Amino acid sequence: MKPQDDSALVDRCLNGDGRAFEQIVDMYQGPVFKLARSMTRNIEDALDIAQSVFLKVYQNLDSYEPHRSFFSWLYRIALNEGINYSQQLDRRQGHHQNIDRLDDHSLLVSRNASPEDDYRSIELQEGIARAIHELTRKQQLVILLRHASDFSYSEIAEALQIPVRTVKSRLYSARHNLREILEREGMFS
Repeated sequence: MKPQDDSALVDRCLNGDGRAFEQIVDMYQGPVFKLARSMTRNIEDALDIAQSVFLKVYQNLDSYEPHRSFFSWLYRIALNEGINYSQQLDRRQGHHQNIDRLDDHSLLVSRNASPEDDYRSIELQEGIARAIHELTRKQQLVILLRHASDFSYSEIAEALQIPVRTVKSRLYSARHNLREILEREGMFS
C-alpha cells in the first residue's frame, strides 16, 4: 500500500471509522506476526505480541506523523513490544530464554530429504537460534530484520531510527559473532 493510502486510513481511523483500522490490521498483521515469531520462537507468544502491538497502534494513532512511513512507525512499535516481551520472559526464566520451543512451522525439513538430512537441518536451525540468542539485543534486531523479515538496510535504519552505516556495522559485527559462536559449537568451520 502507498504511504498516502496509509495516511488516509489513519485519518479515517482518527475520525471514528473502525473499518479503516480493520484494514490496517489486515495489511500489517502478517509482517508483525512474522517479526514477533522470529523474536520469540513461539506462536502463542507471537500472537500475544501482535495483539499488544495493534492495541498500542490504535491507542497512539494520533502520534503518527503522516510525513513518515506508517509501516516503519508500526514496525518500531512491534520491535519495542517484542523486546519488552523477550526481556520479561528472560527475567521470569532467569535470563535463559527457551529457544527450544520450536513447532512444525519453524522446522527446516524437506519432504524429499532423508531423515538424516532433516535431523541436520533441525540441528543447524536450533544451533543458529542459540547463537543468535548469545548476541546483543542490538545485533539480534538487525539480524532478525535483515534475515527473518527481509528488510533492506534503509528499512532497518528507519525502523530502528539509526543511520544506514550503523545498520551495516551492526550486521557485520553480528555476522562475525555468529560465525565465532557457531565455530565454537562445532557447527561451522
